[in-house]
Amino acid sequence: MVLTYIDVNKDIWSGLGLGMINNFWERFIKLFTKTILYVWYIRWFWKPEEGSINEILNRAAKRDPEFTFVQIGANDGYHNDPLYKFIRAYNWNGIMVEPQVHVFERLKKNHKGNDVLKFENAAISAEKGVIPFYMLAVSTARWATGMSSFDQKHIEEHIDIGFVKKWATREGITLPENREDYIKCVEVQTMNFDDLIAKHGLNDVDGIILDCEGFDSMVLSTVDIPGYNPDIILFEHLHFKDEDYQELTDRLSDLGYELRSDEMDTIAFKR
Repeated sequence: MVLTYIDVNKDIWSGLGLGMINNFWERFIKLFTKTILYVWYIRWFWKPEEGSINEILNRAAKRDPEFTFVQIGANDGYHNDPLYKFIRAYNWNGIMVEPQVHVFERLKKNHKGNDVLKFENAAISAEKGVIPFYMLAVSTARWATGMSSFDQKHIEEHIDIGFVKKWATREGITLPENREDYIKCVEVQTMNFDDLIAKHGLNDVDGIILDCEGFDSMVLSTVDIPGYNPDIILFEHLHFKDEDYQELTDRLSDLGYELRSDEMDTIAFKR
């Protein structure tokens, strides 16, 4: 999921030469999420907007504190992650899947000490194997790793709209003269969903959460949704074609799910 928020008025701080204040604030917030005060706040005082994706997830957490999940495309498991607060506050049990090796190490570090989570450095596909995977070559920051994809054109679109230039400038990166040098291709391991569940011994799957940069529908097509019967399916629709989005939501509706959407994501849920 590509970052879309403006983090703590970063442009203002940078303009004043006070970027270190923003960095300090971000570190402070991250440390706070590790405290019991954060857990208490999420469990007892946090009130997400009614009908929002957060509210539906929060309702699931209160109904089933032992909620189990599979998150595909977990990235670092912290920045812009829809599950982080619930993992911290309710100790949710699940499998977090991330194909990028360096990002996978950040993911494990961000959940260090959590002995109920399982981690898998792979991509989910119909078959076990190896597949080309494209990522931005100029940075390994969260804004860059969030656009990594099986489709090179997905990254090229972010270059075309100026997204890469804007964030590279903020990071102080001089971009290459040749456009071809913006992107690199690596091979990542793939495994199917059933093998993932069997490997990690997850008995139930209450939620399937995806952020696959336009490939969410393809990944979901490899999952036996009626068989696993998850209560919640959350996916990013931002990069869907209209016809693909309609096909997927029709399929989920036919399976008895209600749907809610915001500007980026759609959640399918059963009451």
